[in-house]
Amino acid sequence: MMFLSMNHTAAVKTLLGAMFGGLVCFATSVGAQNVPAPAAGRLEPIVVTAKRRSDPVADETVKIQVEEALYSDAFFYDEHVTVTIKMASPRCEG
Repeated sequence: MMFLSMNHTAAVKTLLGAMFGGLVCFATSVGAQNVPAPAAGRLEPIVVTAKRRSDPVADETVKIQVEEALYSDAFFYDEHVTVTIKMASPRCEG
């Protein structure tokens, strides 16, 4: 008889623990909905003053990679495509 009462007590404790855990999770999620949005005027603007410099070696490397990618595609006819690179930005024409 003692065995049955111990299981009953453990089941009640487990049930109460689960209910308390669910209540805590619900209260946390409800509280997260009431957080005010940050004011837009508080952010400082970011100004970039650097100039991009052309690197001929990097441009040639990118050009080779783009041409190889076009050539390796079995479903793309690449003979009419011209690849030009300016400051590591590829442009395909044709």
